[in-house]
Amino acid sequence: MSPHLRIAKPVRDLSITTAMYCRGLGLRVVGRFEDHDGFDGVMLGLKDSSDHIEFTRCRTHFIEVAVRLGEGGPAEPAAAVPQIA
Repeated sequence: MSPHLRIAKPVRDLSITTAMYCRGLGLRVVGRFEDHDGFDGVMLGLKDSSDHIEFTRCRTHFIEVAVRLGEGGPAEPAAAVPQIA
């Protein structure tokens, strides 16, 4: 299995974030989910790549920590980041 990069980032509005990254960077929706343990999310990536950015929204409150996930490894919290989308 080849390594890949997956970054999860909480946002306030999934539709605005999706539009911004798809138009601005040419990413495409590679997956999405709704109400998975209280979270909605969308995964955006480049065509023919296993790397993707996952944007999430908590249905009950806003969470402001990004998480980097690697191949088969545990979630690794990143530094708290300011909300931009």
